[in-house]
Amino acid sequence: MRCPAGFRYSTITLCVVFTICAQLAAAEKETEFYPIIYDTDTPHLLSLVDDIDIRTPVMLSRALKSFPHVTQLSLSSRGGSVHSALTMSYVVHEEGLRTLIPDGAVCFSACSYLFFAGAERAVQGALGVHQLASASDSLRSGQVALADIMAAYDEFGVNGAVVNKMLLTPADDMYVFDTDELSALGIVNSAPCAGADAHLDRVRPLGAQELRLHVQTYRNCPSVRTAETLLAKLAAADTSDLPVAVVNAAPPQDGSQRCTDADGWDQILRVCRAALAARDWGDNEAAALQNAIGAAFLATGDAFAAHEAFQAALALRPDTPVLLENRALALDALGQHADAALEMRAAIGATSAPPDRFFARLGLFERSADKVNTAFQVWDGLLSDDGTSESLIRAWQEALASSGHLDQTADGRYTTLTRIAVQRCSFEADCLPPGADTAPELLPVPVSDTSLDLSRSASSSLLVALGEPDGQGSCNQGQPEMNIHMCEAMLQEGAFDAEERTQIANFLTVQYAAIDAYEEADAVLTRAINAVAPDYNLFRNRAAIRYHKGDYAGALEDVDAVRALTAHFQSFFSRETEVVRGNILARLGRADEAVEAWMGAIFVEDQDETDTSAQDLQRFLQKAGFYTGAIDGKFGAGSRAALAACAAATDCVMSGQIGYGDYSEAFGLSYVVNLPEGPLYYDTARREHAKAAMAECQYYQDDTIEQCTRAIDTGWLLTAEAVKAYRTRSDAHRDAPQKRLADYQKSLRMTGFQSYDRDWYVRLLLMADQPENALLEVARFTSTYTDQADFYRGLALAALGRNAEAERIWLAHYDRLDNVTSDFSSGGRVFELYQHQLERHDMLPAGYNQYQDGKTSALRAAIGRCASDPACYTLK
Repeated sequence: MRCPAGFRYSTITLCVVFTICAQLAAAEKETEFYPIIYDTDTPHLLSLVDDIDIRTPVMLSRALKSFPHVTQLSLSSRGGSVHSALTMSYVVHEEGLRTLIPDGAVCFSACSYLFFAGAERAVQGALGVHQLASASDSLRSGQVALADIMAAYDEFGVNGAVVNKMLLTPADDMYVFDTDELSALGIVNSAPCAGADAHLDRVRPLGAQELRLHVQTYRNCPSVRTAETLLAKLAAADTSDLPVAVVNAAPPQDGSQRCTDADGWDQILRVCRAALAARDWGDNEAAALQNAIGAAFLATGDAFAAHEAFQAALALRPDTPVLLENRALALDALGQHADAALEMRAAIGATSAPPDRFFARLGLFERSADKVNTAFQVWDGLLSDDGTSESLIRAWQEALASSGHLDQTADGRYTTLTRIAVQRCSFEADCLPPGADTAPELLPVPVSDTSLDLSRSASSSLLVALGEPDGQGSCNQGQPEMNIHMCEAMLQEGAFDAEERTQIANFLTVQYAAIDAYEEADAVLTRAINAVAPDYNLFRNRAAIRYHKGDYAGALEDVDAVRALTAHFQSFFSRETEVVRGNILARLGRADEAVEAWMGAIFVEDQDETDTSAQDLQRFLQKAGFYTGAIDGKFGAGSRAALAACAAATDCVMSGQIGYGDYSEAFGLSYVVNLPEGPLYYDTARREHAKAAMAECQYYQDDTIEQCTRAIDTGWLLTAEAVKAYRTRSDAHRDAPQKRLADYQKSLRMTGFQSYDRDWYVRLLLMADQPENALLEVARFTSTYTDQADFYRGLALAALGRNAEAERIWLAHYDRLDNVTSDFSSGGRVFELYQHQLERHDMLPAGYNQYQDGKTSALRAAIGRCASDPACYTLK
């Protein structure tokens, strides 16, 4: 029998080594984690059989993951690395393992730290200690190491006399405790129930065999009663291979439901987080809820939050295979492919019959970690095993054929061609084995009462356990998801009067609407409306929310409430209300009433000669495909017929600039800017993740778009951070004008459209081929920007095909400009806009120089021609 490589022979340990080698020949031993050995003849025991080096702590942790039912650690080692041994000692202590020095073995030097960490300690061989021995002459490093040893001894309750023996024995000698000292100094102890609870927590999810081992090992301990109860439930259900959590999952009773029954991952996330915060659950129930939350985060693209949730679940149910698998999925999504592979191996080691998808995913993670040969070995080992079913091989063959890696009929036989295709698959990122892309597995979650309404789960829906507040302030801190968390917490924990609560609830409604969570928005606002006297602003907001979620009947009720509350208003406000009401009536199929509402809003009695409502409405109907007549402002029979046809279409609704009004399809959402202040509760983990992601979002990087997207997707950026992230990403979208505009608009919404560059915004609208919106924005220019407004108004009109109007505006503007040769005059600066536009399209007069020539007839003619030339008036 050849002994494992790495043994160091000495006169003291030779007999021990020979004994171990003989045992390796006689019994089935697991040496994968050497120098940690597992023997199937003693399933409760792990053995340390050699010196401790830098890899030994990893081997111990991996062995404990593979054999979580182990209760005892046998020690046979002359020592080794001090800090590696200390690391292992804390693992031994936390896992509640018993420690044993078997007959004929020694545990000297650093090995003793592991021994003293044991919950129950026994010595049949020899235990020895001495001073630190180090290759380093550094006094400081020796002092630090000694301090770490003393801290560990203090935590493990080691007698001070033992410490004295260690400090007084030279490093080249060994103090071996005799039998009397072992008892007198409390080195050996009788603690039969020590570590029992920790062991039960480890084996609880694994099944009957491990629970029976617990009963045998801790016969007279309190934990045995719990284990026997679990065994009885397993026997009654005849599901000994299932986790205990599955057995305990009773069907929902009347008035209760499971959060995983919610519709879609977004809802599952909200309702399960609310359920978790609603009460104190047992470890199994809380772990199942955390797992569902992690799965929902992963499905909605937040891998960091998913990992945190799976980590929390594993803290409650260590080494549960499904939880290890899900955490591996999160690590892979975070780009930590090697760690994901290690975690997947732990999941495989934690179950006696791992499902096929475990191996499929392990191969994917190894491939992503650039270990393609390892990936092939994993998949090849799975498919070449004698016990592999034909159906599994056939599924692989079908997947390989669909990805173009296999050109043969799926026959369920692992042929040479199939094996070659598997090898090719291990090199190709687009090749996915069957079962590898399924959603994370869910554990059965506990039932919750009906206060966690699955359809409208607004209350506390995005909260985690709150902890202590981090100061005072308003809950308008940044991105919508962050604001929702803070506003919900503030309403739950803060002391506000009815008006203040309504203001916060109204703002919360707008934030829910920003992430398209209209059901939650409706529920929050309905509670606010019912709590205070009728307020038309609240009804306006709810009408908009109900319109966007398709509840047109509810929206009409709210608009009628707005009309009643604002009957005394005679302004654009009342006209806007009628336009929105007409849009809702059209959606409801009440075309005649819709036309009546629109006509009453747009054509008012006191209309003056400069009102262009009729022309603008004709243009709107023309663009919508219902009007083919002249744009003459004479709203006669043809125009009215077109308006009626628009209303009858149900999807033709009024919006945009019509006369003096800028109408929206539904009301714009509004809220009080200066919100009441209260306690601020941060989701600390997500906030730290957002800050770290934001640090990578920088201008002019090759991966600017990817890094800024990652930061934005956290949902937890402060306002200033979000504005920077959106504008940085907008700038990076140089070849995608629509995306560039969309990101800039998102940055404007974060600031409430305050203090922004109107000139640049109009240019973005024009570059994104939105001249109508550009024209609306130009109308908002103040008198300070009159000259720029005329330039951009002309560009927008020309893009809309209204070239004669554009030419007339530009030439009138040109004629008004003076002192265009000066850099410092407003006319000169605006004049540069025209010159730049003409210069880019080779339309400047030959040899023209602004500062010498100024205004010329040739230049004026070129400006006129630009209004009719798409190559000139189109911004790029």
